[in-house]
Amino acid sequence: MNKIFLLIFCISIPNILYADDLIKVHVRNNVFAIYGSGTQGYAYTFNGHSFTPDEYPSSSKIYQLLENDGKTYVVVMSQDNGSASSPQYRIFDVSGDLLLPSPLIGSGIDDHLKDKWSIINGDAVATIQKDDGTSGLTYHVREGQINLVSSVQGNPLVGPSKPPGGDYAALVVGMKLKDVFHLKAINPLLRKAFPRSVYEDMQKLAEEDFGSEFQAKNIGSIASLSQPHNSSHRYLALAIEANGTIGAIFSPGSGREQFFGPPNSLVKLELERSLH
Repeated sequence: MNKIFLLIFCISIPNILYADDLIKVHVRNNVFAIYGSGTQGYAYTFNGHSFTPDEYPSSSKIYQLLENDGKTYVVVMSQDNGSASSPQYRIFDVSGDLLLPSPLIGSGIDDHLKDKWSIINGDAVATIQKDDGTSGLTYHVREGQINLVSSVQGNPLVGPSKPPGGDYAALVVGMKLKDVFHLKAINPLLRKAFPRSVYEDMQKLAEEDFGSEFQAKNIGSIASLSQPHNSSHRYLALAIEANGTIGAIFSPGSGREQFFGPPNSLVKLELERSLH
């Protein structure tokens, strides 16, 4: 009879961000684990202690492990049903032998986590930003308690809801990419043109580096940027046609370039020219 032996090595590394649906992680000599389902609810266990919240999310997973300043936190992300719902986060302080859960953080469908959780002066810290960039809240969590919530002023949407004369390309000429992401007339088009995660990556890149100004072309207006400057890995070129159609070439890193938008060889050619 054949026997199959499976050996799993679990290594605790500070500030790990998990992409898969992880439900168990080693913390020192113990295991932090999630049990349950969306129908029966979830329980969180560590070192013989358990916590069962009142809410029933459709999914729950370990999102991040933080270790620094003598503190260890497990960040758990829960998601409700529906593509419009935003994730919520609970921070478990497992620095000692106890399991200390925080309240849920993030509640509105238009909230999103800006960057990721980190440890600052012993606190687990992150900012939950409004999708439209108007504001946000920065949370400081320790020993299961929210120690501080500070307001963050963002960049509210500005300008007309529709471009004068209906010409979207003319509206953005001379503007930086960062500013275009905050236009009332353009921001909704950008959100529709790209998957949510791609949109957020694009906006983050635009915020880091203003890039070139939008230039008028035969096909519309085009701007591009790369970060760091002249990078061949992390870059964005964006085209906006007169009728509001949007196309883009985007690489979030590691040469993972992708073209977005309706198939238009002329637009794609102009985007490539703007990058090279």
